[in-house]
Amino acid sequence: MRKLLLYISGGILLLFIVFIVYYFFLPSDIRLIKENTVNDEELHLSNRHMEELDHSMRVYYVKNTLGDINYFILKGRKLVTSGVISSINEVIVGNEGSDILWSQYYKPDEFSFMTGIILNDQIESLAINNISGQSIKIFNYDNYRLFYTLERIDTPIEIQGYSDSGELIYKNNN
Repeated sequence: MRKLLLYISGGILLLFIVFIVYYFFLPSDIRLIKENTVNDEELHLSNRHMEELDHSMRVYYVKNTLGDINYFILKGRKLVTSGVISSINEVIVGNEGSDILWSQYYKPDEFSFMTGIILNDQIESLAINNISGQSIKIFNYDNYRLFYTLERIDTPIEIQGYSDSGELIYKNNN
């Protein structure tokens, strides 16, 4: 009986140590994001949006004090990449007439990611180089409509935006 209690105590102690190491010594997603900010502006981490990309990868969308929309892709406890989709100044001033702003990351034989902002409220769905449907996820974040796809997108990149009725209402200049 005493041996059993000793084994149980040892097991509980081991689980406690693993818990402490996991939660206090390994970097959290928030700490990884803070350490890898795209610029010197403060991030609004309380207003972030996370999307699960697969069982071990996720992307966080976070705005900073300038209004830039940053993305951070994490795999396990490592940062894969980060970037800026767009600055609020680009959305308001620099891209008048632009219905979609986007950014792409591609690492051959490993990972492909394209994300962007849909600025035209009439666009309900997208096709990117003939990829469409469930391969392109559209969601809302902080009064913006964002999208991403994990499909490999080769150049030239052709983006088409469709209305709710399926009418083509946007096509980029490629």
